[in-house]
Amino acid sequence: MQSSADQQLTYPMYGPTALGAPEEWDRLRRECPVARVTLPSGDEASLLTRYADVREVLSDGRFSRRLDADDAARIADSESGGVFNRGADRDRFSRWSDALLNLIRYTQAETDAAQDEFAGYLTGYVVAKRKEPADDLPSELITAVEPDDYRLSERESVFTGQALLVAGHETTANMIGKMVAMLLADRRPWERLPADRKLIRPTVEEALRLDANAGVGMPRCISETVEVGGATLAVGATVMCSMAAANRDDETAFEAAEEMTLDRSPNAHLALGAGPHPCLGQALARTELQTVLDVLLRRLPSLELAVDAADLRRLEGLAVGGLREVPVKW
Repeated sequence: MQSSADQQLTYPMYGPTALGAPEEWDRLRRECPVARVTLPSGDEASLLTRYADVREVLSDGRFSRRLDADDAARIADSESGGVFNRGADRDRFSRWSDALLNLIRYTQAETDAAQDEFAGYLTGYVVAKRKEPADDLPSELITAVEPDDYRLSERESVFTGQALLVAGHETTANMIGKMVAMLLADRRPWERLPADRKLIRPTVEEALRLDANAGVGMPRCISETVEVGGATLAVGATVMCSMAAANRDDETAFEAAEEMTLDRSPNAHLALGAGPHPCLGQALARTELQTVLDVLLRRLPSLELAVDAADLRRLEGLAVGGLREVPVKW
């Protein structure tokens, strides 16, 4: 393995199967924890794969979430800036979120069009809610006034709503499929759950930890020269934090990290972030995943994969990772 100074890899990295972890992760954690990578856009970044390094960067205010700086690396060529009533608009939400999160499927013009349509829809929604607020989350966000009389602007309300909707739709929907596939790939974990429902909560956490198809991870831009993992990173450099790789760090963080341990405790995984800016919807995501798993175990205890786990197909190009389908039978 070459040093971080002369090694060049493409990122994201993929495993041999849709559920499997890339072989490079283990080597990088041991020998090259700060690796130079080329992103889909062609820009370069530094990839972190060790648990301690990823947690440090996610918790350190010197690593900025402001990725619109001139020297910040772009994830993809067709990137765009950036939970409301789903009802009859569900198909449109799905199309918009896919266009904003997919790294390869859409042209810049298509991504921009989706962004404009989405923002236009939400602008109308915000205006209507300001006039007639209701007892719901959007109204709370739009009308809330901070102690210093600060209130979200129309633009801030629109993009907050967009972030909640995109993150809530794609990430949780995809994680449900991945969690079920992981549990059914080797049915022994699934078969333990009906007899011990107390395992549902820690099983969800373990599925989140073991998700090897989690997408591109979390980018951060450096506001001052810092040292991470033994490497010095300059001002303006972009760091990609691979939470999925860090969650399999068996050197310092997790014993038997490659194994699914349903009652693993503690389980301080980084799948939902760390530090002052973790996933905004993590409580809701956990509740949804636990609820889905509970319902499936009650209604379809004989559930099993209808194909070999090795034949499951990755959803290509999606920034948050997913499976194209999870065929099942019961």
